Amino acid sequence: MTNLTRSNVKGAAGRRGFLSRLRYDVAGNTLFIVAAATIPLVGLIGAGVDVSRTYLVKSRLQQACDAGVLAGRKFMTTNALSTSAAAQAQSYFANNFPTGAFGTSAINFTPTANASGVVTGTAVATVPATVMTAFGNGSVPLTVVCKADLEVANTDVMFVLDTTGSMACDPDGTDCDADSNSKIVGLRSAVVSFYAALTANASATTRNRFGFVPYSMGVNVGGSLPASSLVDSWSYQSRVANMTTAVPGYTYSDTEVLADQVKSGVATQAECVDYGTRDGDPIRIVSGAPPTEVIITFSNDASAGIDWGYPGSSQTTGTERSCRRHRVRQTRTTTAGTGGYRFTNWTYRSESYDVSTYK
Repeated sequence: MTNLTRSNVKGAAGRRGFLSRLRYDVAGNTLFIVAAATIPLVGLIGAGVDVSRTYLVKSRLQQACDAGVLAGRKFMTTNALSTSAAAQAQSYFANNFPTGAFGTSAINFTPTANASGVVTGTAVATVPATVMTAFGNGSVPLTVVCKADLEVANTDVMFVLDTTGSMACDPDGTDCDADSNSKIVGLRSAVVSFYAALTANASATTRNRFGFVPYSMGVNVGGSLPASSLVDSWSYQSRVANMTTAVPGYTYSDTEVLADQVKSGVATQAECVDYGTRDGDPIRIVSGAPPTEVIITFSNDASAGIDWGYPGSSQTTGTERSCRRHRVRQTRTTTAGTGGYRFTNWTYRSESYDVSTYK
């Protein structure tokens, strides 16, 4: 029976080859495991980045497609997609998804319209891959579709039409004989055209209701509301002015007309008016204090046009003329309250008003 000792085992191990020793050696395994896992990790991360980017580009491409067909439908005047409407659709698409956006290529947008006026668009673009190019995935083609239609919902339309006498005149106010050029004829044509346009774009399930109210001095309801059904007065939430602040009154005595004053070099009639009224204050206190004071009042005859360049002055014509103003000196006595009352404040309340004139 063989007796193995520690020294014999070590000797046997020492005699093993290099590959045999490497098989049983576990030192440094983590490095190799990480190295081996790097490739699938890079693939997972790259796929996540590229897929997220692709979804973003597809969302923006869808928005641009929607904007294009909506613009095309808006600019259509019939159920056919005209050249100008198609150009507007392409313009709106290009503004929302310009060439080279997000690095894309092969961008194309094609709008079409069917016999019912429904605009359908197809937009395509190619999104280049980033990380996944290392795995042979060079690009991702995208295609989105979109649609726009004009639909009129249930609508109530009320026309309030002017039927006053001026509507019989032409738009320039002449020839008031209600001829083919008159405003009332144009009004009738506009109402009919509006009705035709609205009903032509309504679906089979749409319910449109139209009402007409002609008016002259007021709304004419004919015999629908007899006068006996209308009240003579009605209360409304309103406000009432309180005229409670006393205004002083004045009495004048010892009136004396003073000599006129003349100012040269006045450029305009308006400046002469200002001079005649002392720039908006036609009164100057000479002496005294309320209740009795002596004042001088100023005025001119600017409304008659004789104070700016008045006859007898040194400057009667030209760009600069003489200006004359009149003066009167008086004794003014103030008496409290004799001038009446002025506004103080508002009282908000329900107030009754006479409405009988509207019957």
